[in-house]
Amino acid sequence: MGTHVVGRTRYCLWAAQDAVYETVKDIPELNLIFGLLLVGTSGWVVVLIAAAIALRHAGAARGPFVLLIVAEVFLMGGYPFPFGTLADGCFFLVSVWLELAPGGLALARQPSGA
Repeated sequence: MGTHVVGRTRYCLWAAQDAVYETVKDIPELNLIFGLLLVGTSGWVVVLIAAAIALRHAGAARGPFVLLIVAEVFLMGGYPFPFGTLADGCFFLVSVWLELAPGGLALARQPSGA
């Protein structure tokens, strides 16, 4: 009984994988979807460059600046594994770095006289 269920489940998974493959194999040829992909990726690149420059001007260390640029390079490879995972890791490291750095970014822009 168990062998039959496992065999049937394997067949269903293969059929599902074939259906997904047939659906997405021509995506680069579809102009609208490919155009949206390019617009979205370009948007991420612009936002990350602006964020890196803003962090640098705000007095952040060079490390978060470099990590944001590295995240941008990873996102140019697409968001699915492994590139998206590596980019998310870079974002996490930047946020931890900025939060835990002694005299971090939160203290860099406080007014001196009150």
